[in-house]
Order: sequence, then structure tokens, then C-alpha cells
Amino acid sequence: MSKVLKFGGKSLASLHTNNNLLNIIANYLETSSLIIVVSAIGNTTDLLLELLEKAKENKPYTDQLQELKALNFYPQINTEEHFKLIENILQGVSLIQDYSVKVQDLLLAQG
Repeated sequence: MSKVLKFGGKSLASLHTNNNLLNIIANYLETSSLIIVVSAIGNTTDLLLELLEKAKENKPYTDQLQELKALNFYPQINTEEHFKLIENILQGVSLIQDYSVKVQDLLLAQG
């Protein structure tokens, strides 16, 4: 029987400083097969929503976007294409000063 484990937020953000997450996975692997779901790291979702609202209100958001880029929790993962899409989405929202649920979901999927 498989078990589903979902990790996100602070548990992923702190992975580089503690091995608790890896220990949890290792313990479950001893007794069952796993499906592991990984969501946004740290407060990425909140930051993306803030950026989206700023773009909608035609407020500056580029400094905050640079801060998000600087977090780079896992430097070995190339995030360039994700951030290119994020920038394109935010530019479009800023131009029309509105967004749909579909646009929000696309943006949050990059987190």
C-alpha cells in the first residue's frame, strides 16, 4: 500500500538546515511505498499573490520579484524559465489591471 506525503512551506524552506524531512521520508520508506507531493517553499505562495495584486493595481513589484528570485532555496535547480513566465504574467496583469482565476493558478503553479 502506498502512502501520500505532502511537504511545503517551512518544512521545505528549512531542509537545508535540518534533515527532519529526509528522516521522515526514510522512515516511511521502510514500511511502504511513497507518493511525495511537494508544494511551494517557504512563503512563496503569499509572495506570488502579493506580486499579483501589486501588478493588478499597477504598483511597482520588480524589487519584490528580485527578492523572491534571491531566495533561491535550491541553487542547483534552474528557475530561469519559471521566473520568465512569472514576469510575463505580471506584465500582462499590469497592462490590463485585472486577472482571472486561471491566470492566478498559472502564476501560483510556478511557486
